[in-house]
Amino acid sequence: INFRPHWLLWFRRNTRPSLNPFQFNVALPPAQTRGCFFALTFRHLYDIIGLVKSTNTPLISVILPVYNANGYLPLAIESILNQTYKNFELIAIDDGSTDNSLDILKKYAKKDSRIKVLHNKRNLNIANSLNIGIKHAKGQYIARMDADDISLPHRFQKQIHFLLKHPEVVILGGQV
Repeated sequence: INFRPHWLLWFRRNTRPSLNPFQFNVALPPAQTRGCFFALTFRHLYDIIGLVKSTNTPLISVILPVYNANGYLPLAIESILNQTYKNFELIAIDDGSTDNSLDILKKYAKKDSRIKVLHNKRNLNIANSLNIGIKHAKGQYIARMDADDISLPHRFQKQIHFLLKHPEVVILGGQV
């Protein structure tokens, strides 16, 4: 498992309608936000910030890009499924893996209806895979997860609590 420091990103999808879609507050100092939008294009910004139409959608959409991660993937998925906060969907994008990562994803998707598996026929790299996952997201919030990481059980609960208490915050990161 990779315990290197990284940023777990959250994007608020339902900011006030009067807010310009290209202006929003960031919960991190500017020096630490460089690179936070690596997975986004301007075409997707409106979708991410736009209002969610249905109250039946998952509150959190977890985007999990996967490339040849069969050794780490089960632990990463289990750490998401074992969250104390249960209102989420997990969108896993297999990025043309040559190992059995896709089979592992499909096995978990059969067990849990919150898991949606997408498959790139060829490797498109992480940024493109994340954009594909974001296009399929139905949640009010977008959470990022790597296939070689583990989320602590209270991650979603703590982060959602913070975001709900601070509606002016539209992006949130955590270093582990």
